[in-house]
Order: sequence, then structure tokens, then C-alpha cells
Amino acid sequence: MNKLITLLLAVLMIISCVYSDDVEITTDDEIVQSTPTSDVSFSYIFPDNQDKNFAAGSVVEVLVGFTNNADKALNITHIFASLNHPQDFSVFIQNYTRGDFGIAVEKGHHATLAYRFVPSEYLEPREFGLLISLEYQDGAQNFTQTFFNSTINITEKETSFDMDSFFLILLGLGFVGGIGYIVYGKMPKQKKVRVVSKVNKNAVRVETEDETAEWLSGTSAASPKVKSVQKVVKKNK
Repeated sequence: MNKLITLLLAVLMIISCVYSDDVEITTDDEIVQSTPTSDVSFSYIFPDNQDKNFAAGSVVEVLVGFTNNADKALNITHIFASLNHPQDFSVFIQNYTRGDFGIAVEKGHHATLAYRFVPSEYLEPREFGLLISLEYQDGAQNFTQTFFNSTINITEKETSFDMDSFFLILLGLGFVGGIGYIVYGKMPKQKKVRVVSKVNKNAVRVETEDETAEWLSGTSAASPKVKSVQKVVKKNK
């Protein structure tokens, strides 16, 4: 009887050891997971729109910093962006042109790239979602990393004319007009030429009939009136 009990205890100990080993192995397989290190890191800035307010119809520029942490060179191929619904980024409103780069970044090096896009001038001023992604490759595989995934504000289109510009134009015109007035006042004035018409001494004087009769009297050219006057004078004598 004692031998039987001893045998049963030995069997139980062996079974428990095998079971505990299986559990330990299974637990180790679940906990130990390969966590890959990041081969690249990103940074970005909107130099002209740090408040993330983008005017409709205006150029938006983003500067992207790309650091290669891998053990080999990486080639940056494209940057692209899209405007999306703010509550559902899977709904695309605008897709922007892909920027082609083809820049090789050696391991441990950093590169800064500029990407530009233009939100449509017909967009309603409100909040939108914006996605900006970068594509790169290591020679064997292509990778896509979305480094900006947030909401932005589209504002009204900027006008090229404002009150400040209007007053600057008026000030400039006044300044130019004042200089012109001063220059005109400093210019020597031209003397006015007075035209005096002289009577020609040789001009023909037209005499009346009575004046002509005086010096033609007694000649054949005397008018009948002159002759009749002369006769009357003689008779009176």
C-alpha cells in the first residue's frame, strides 16, 4: 500500500512539473514580442501659418524635417497632402499634387524639404482635416509615413487691396505731387512777347468823294459835282 501511494505521488509530481513547464513557455511566448525601432523621425513647421489658419486660394508651405536613424541610406521619393472631413478623415475633400523629390539621405543624416499646396479659393471658411504624408524607400521596400494628421482652419480669401494700401497710395501720390509743384515753381518763367501791330506808313488812304474833289478840281477827272460847284462859284464872282 505504501509503495502504491509513493508511486502515485511520484506520477503527480512529474505531471505537475511538465504542466508548469508548458505554462511557462506559453507565457514567455505571449510576453516577448519584437518591438521594431523607428528607422526615421519627422518634424514639421508651417513658417507662414503657425496658427494653422490657411487662407483659401493662398499658397501654404510646410517644411519637413527627415532624420534617417536606420543603418543604411533611405531615399525620399514623394510628399503629398489631402484635405479631409474634420470628423471623418476617410472622406476626402481635396487631393493635392504630389511633390517629387528623389533625395537620398545617408544613415545618421538629416534633410529638410519644402512642400507647397493651395487650398481652393472656393472652400467655405471653416474647420477641415489635413493629412500630409511622406514616401521613402530603402532600396527594397517602399514606406509611407503620415507625419501631420490634424485639423486646420480655412479662412476667407485674402484681398490684394486694403485700407493700409489705399492710404499708402494716397500718401505716395501726395508726395509726388508736392515735389512736382516745387520743381515747377523753381523753373524760370518765360517772358511774354507782346505783339504790337504797326501801321504801315505806305498804306493807301482811301479818301471820300468830297476829299477827292478838292485836288481834282479843274481837271478833266473832276466829277460833275465838282464842276457844277466851280461854275456856281464863278457866277457868284
